[in-house]
Amino acid sequence: MLRFNVPAAPERYASIALAMNVTAGATALETAWRGLDRVEQLMRQCGIPQGMRDLGVPESAIPRMAEAAMKVQRLLTNNLRQLTIEDAQSIYRAAF
Repeated sequence: MLRFNVPAAPERYASIALAMNVTAGATALETAWRGLDRVEQLMRQCGIPQGMRDLGVPESAIPRMAEAAMKVQRLLTNNLRQLTIEDAQSIYRAAF
């Protein structure tokens, strides 16, 4: 979800990255991507599962999960970018 939202608010994510002592890139967007890479690195270092597969979620569940996500209007309304069912499925596939 973070990777989906970065283009909508690169300055916001760059600020977070800089607070995490990530080296600034040439642009806010580059800095933001570096910050997300750092978050993933921290997750690995902490032993946090890297994907839904690691949690035992079957890939066949992705369409149902995306449909369920589209029903949570509070989250959709407050998200930085408008989300379609296709976006939700892509996000879940990337998380798989």
